[in-house]
This record gives sequence, structure tokens and C-alpha cells, in this order.
Amino acid sequence: MTTTAVDQAIGKAIRDARESLKISQAELARRVGLKHAGSLWRIEDGRTRASTDRLSRIAAELGRSVGDLLAAAGLGAEDGADGAQSADEWRRDLVRIAGLAIAASEGAAPDYAAFQAAVSAHQKRAKRARR
Repeated sequence: MTTTAVDQAIGKAIRDARESLKISQAELARRVGLKHAGSLWRIEDGRTRASTDRLSRIAAELGRSVGDLLAAAGLGAEDGADGAQSADEWRRDLVRIAGLAIAASEGAAPDYAAFQAAVSAHQKRAKRARR
């Protein structure tokens, strides 16, 4: 499994949240059931993709939701006054993208066309929102 810029952004959001709470990697790793702090380091560095279950446990230990981490990773958007997509619509896009990626990483037959279409649609919306 290869990781992506999304994995790196999510990892950075996790690290930033952990550091803001002054929790060590070893402590957070222990709290979420990882055997080694190195496993958390690989997630934070974007070298390993966190499963949905692990991401949920990490978010909970950091006092945040998965949506909060995604937004901190730059994968969400504020509601735009200029007709840009609402935050709920962004989250739905991202859940679809993440779901397709996670299903493929967990052994399901990857639906590359659906994944690329979802990512492309999200990127177009993000570009319009920044204008």
C-alpha cells in the first residue's frame, strides 16, 4: 500500500493535535492500543495509513472527531458566502473518497474510476471555493 499527500496531511493533523495537548507519541500509542510508539510515528509522518478504526481511536484520545482531524488536514472547507459548497457537502465528499481508499487498502477490489471521479469532483469544488 502506498501512502499519499492525504495520509501525510492527516498525519500532520494528528501530530499537531497531540503536541498541542502535550502528549508524547509513546503515551498516545499506548492509549490507542499500538504496541510501539514507532507505529504512531509512521502514521504521523504519513508513511502508514491509519485504518478507520485506528483513526477513530486516535481522534477520540485527542478529544476530537475524525471530521475535526480531516478539517485540520485541510480536507474540509468552511461554508462559503459565495455559493461554495457547504461543510456538510465537503464532509460527504471526503467520506466517499476515504471510504473508497480504505476499502481498497483493506482488500476490496479497488474502484479506481470511482475514486478518481470523487477526488476530481472534490478538487474542482475546492478550487471554486478558493476563488
